Amino acid sequence: MKKINKTLGSNELTQYAQTNLYAELTGVKWENFKNHNSGSDYRSIRTKILDDQGGLCAYCETSIINLPPHKQ
Repeated sequence: MKKINKTLGSNELTQYAQTNLYAELTGVKWENFKNHNSGSDYRSIRTKILDDQGGLCAYCETSIINLPPHKQ
């Protein structure tokens, strides 16, 4: 398994989690993050993760950088 050095600092997902601490109790679903802020936060996180992983699949470590987003 390849070691991944994650980006430091607060990010959009952390901020969303902090504002939805009681998500399960209030009915807010984590799936809603994908559409939160018109999807720009979700796309930003996906880009950060892909950059952190060096464009590799977290499971099989093959390159996914040139695949369409729905197949990454």
